[in-house]
Formats: sequence, structure tokens, C-alpha cells
Amino acid sequence: MTKNRPCCVDAATPVFFTILSSPLGDPALVWVYRDNEPSLIEIQLPMNYGSLAEKLVARYPGAQEMMHPSLQIIKDQIEASLRGEAVHYGLDVLEWDCCYEFQRTVLRKAFEIPRGNVVTYGRLAEKAGAPGAARAVGTVMARNPFPLVLPCHRVVKADGRLGNFGGGVDMKRDLLLLEGVEVGSGDAVSRRFFW
Repeated sequence: MTKNRPCCVDAATPVFFTILSSPLGDPALVWVYRDNEPSLIEIQLPMNYGSLAEKLVARYPGAQEMMHPSLQIIKDQIEASLRGEAVHYGLDVLEWDCCYEFQRTVLRKAFEIPRGNVVTYGRLAEKAGAPGAARAVGTVMARNPFPLVLPCHRVVKADGRLGNFGGGVDMKRDLLLLEGVEVGSGDAVSRRFFW
């Protein structure tokens, strides 16, 4: 098994990717066929260095860049959201088998965070039925295979500061600003934006 390959994809499964375009960088949809239809195994955030295509081929040897018509809707939605437009994602194209049970629970709760709002790791843990598990929720957010669709950028530290993000703190700030969230000095979000 290739390092960092999701457990839901064995080395014999062909992997495909589609690179998107946005003002915040170019993310990629990474997918496999399930029952002759594409199923997303991850959304790769833009990189600040190097080639995203090369990174994906290194992670998934033999991966091919290709677009599938069934992915056009989610591709258009992600590109629209990265331009600041409000979108309403469907989750049926996501390969949930790539996530363990607690991760699925937390990610589904994160999906409920309204656009233009944030929640703390601790509060998200409570909403997921795991009070006191803020650290575990932080780990889930850090390993979110479907950022942008499952909005881990809307989860912040207890003091309102942004915290980490797979695409970098600048991208997290930019995503929140696109949604109308005000980020003040020290990268802190005002309490009025808390869900």
C-alpha cells in the first residue's frame, strides 16, 4: 500500500484526478470508479509549491488526470465557492468508506455549520455527541479528506483564533472572508460569527 493512500483504495484500484481552477489556487478532485460511477476519495487543496499533479501521481502511482461528466456539478460548485458564491453541496459523490465512524460523525456535523459562521473544536465535539473530545475533533479536521465540501475551515480554536488548516492559515482566512466572516487582528474571529 502506498504511503498515505486511503484504506478504502487498494494499490490495484485505478485512481483519477481532476484539477480545478480558482483565484485561491487550483485544488483537485481525486476519485475512483465504484459501480461504474466516480466516487471522490479526497479533495486535495492547492499547493503553495511544486506541481499538484506530480504530488498526486507520487501518492497514487499510475493516477491519471481525467474529468468525468458526473463530477461536473461538484467541480462547478467548488470553483463557485472559491469565488465567494454560496453553494449547497450534495454528499452522495463522497466515498464515505474512506472515513472511520467517529470521523464520519464529526464531518457530517461540520457540514451543518452554516456559511458565514464558525464553531470551536470543543463545540463541534459537543454537537457530534462527544463532549470533551476537542482534540479528537481537531485530528478529524486535520485529516478531512473532503475540505471545502465538508468545511473544516469553519472550525476555530476556543479563543476564536483560526488555528491550522491543510491549505495554510492564509487560505483559511481567505475562505472565511469570502463567506463574510470578519477576521480581526491576531487572526481572531468575532464571537458574533459563532454558530
